[in-house]
Amino acid sequence: MKRTVGDQVDAAIDQLFFNNPDGFMVEICNCENLELKPRGDRHAPSVAIPGRLDRADAKRLPQTHS
Repeated sequence: MKRTVGDQVDAAIDQLFFNNPDGFMVEICNCENLELKPRGDRHAPSVAIPGRLDRADAKRLPQTHS
């Protein structure tokens, strides 16, 4: 199975999934193109996708009121 995740050209991740002969699922992707953002509350770092904010980023941004 092949899929592309992301709505922007520079942020798209191409992924290929298949089962190996031992029955394990294998993923091949171009994930190395994405910046890893370490998070203190998780074992594995999350991925920064250009143009998108996660909830933790939104909390850190200054709020402007007009």
